[in-house]
Amino acid sequence: RAGKGPLRRVPTRNVAAYELYLRASDRALFRNDSTARVALQYFQEAVALDSTFALGWAGLARTYGRVGSAAPLSERDRYYALAEESARKAVAIDDSLAEAYATLGLVRMSVFDFAAAERHLRHAVALDPEAALPHEWMVSLDLWAGRAEGALAHAERALELDPLSPYAHAEVARALLGNDRCDEAFPFLDKLSGLEPPLPRGAVIAAQCYARKERWPEAIAAMGPTVERGPRATLGMLGYLLARAGRREDAMRVMDTLVARRDRGAGGAFEIGLVYAGLGDFEESIDWLDRAIDDRSFLGNPGNPAHVAIMGPLFEELRRHPDFERLRERLRPQKR
Repeated sequence: RAGKGPLRRVPTRNVAAYELYLRASDRALFRNDSTARVALQYFQEAVALDSTFALGWAGLARTYGRVGSAAPLSERDRYYALAEESARKAVAIDDSLAEAYATLGLVRMSVFDFAAAERHLRHAVALDPEAALPHEWMVSLDLWAGRAEGALAHAERALELDPLSPYAHAEVARALLGNDRCDEAFPFLDKLSGLEPPLPRGAVIAAQCYARKERWPEAIAAMGPTVERGPRATLGMLGYLLARAGRREDAMRVMDTLVARRDRGAGGAFEIGLVYAGLGDFEESIDWLDRAIDDRSFLGNPGNPAHVAIMGPLFEELRRHPDFERLRERLRPQKR
């Protein structure tokens, strides 16, 4: 639940539906693909028991998005359509529910509709200023928009509202990375080290911070355990780091794996674009990143920090390339 404390209203009168909702709402389930599908089943069962359960529909929308992000590329449009349908159903059932609007904002961010995403997330904050989740998700939106200071303010507010949340700690670290303040990010990342299952975004953020300081062995080591169990783009990030560390042959082996994965429909263009960026072939990188928006391997949601990293300090040289402007136009959020 986005808010804290006791429920302010009765979200459902069906006890079984509410128990399923509580099980599905364990965010640790989202840390790997198989348990995310378990959460999806719980949410589906909850709204089947009570079709007027707005919180259940909002949770279902988020989970469709999470499962869709790991689905074969050919199935992603279907999952995102289901996510938006569920989020809009939550809003229609209860238009005073902050979590419903925040989730609709998250869904729109995942398809790079930043103007709508910002509108819905800000409305969620206005409806419930004590909810941490909208502030967490605003971190990514502000980083996409180049508002690094705003991202940090939202991250710090999320942590203030939920001081034991590993996700809030990770978002503060991500925002500090976006502000090129990695020395300050490491203490927040250290607090994630004992999590089980691990939080994949923590390792990806740590790897970027080590890379920003050109501590390549530590950056590669941080990514290693995450590649097998984390989001798909982590292998591409590992290839990027290997290339930047001067391990070109290793980076090319990663590239071969990613191309083979894409050829059999199990991977996308985004990961390949990351490796080309590490190799310094920015024109080729931008071509692949552009294709990644179309094949849905490039997402705007907060769950994968390898994606929003494109707008961070580690990729400054890529963004200075003149060909980046055409990609920027597709990624440009609305300025306030």
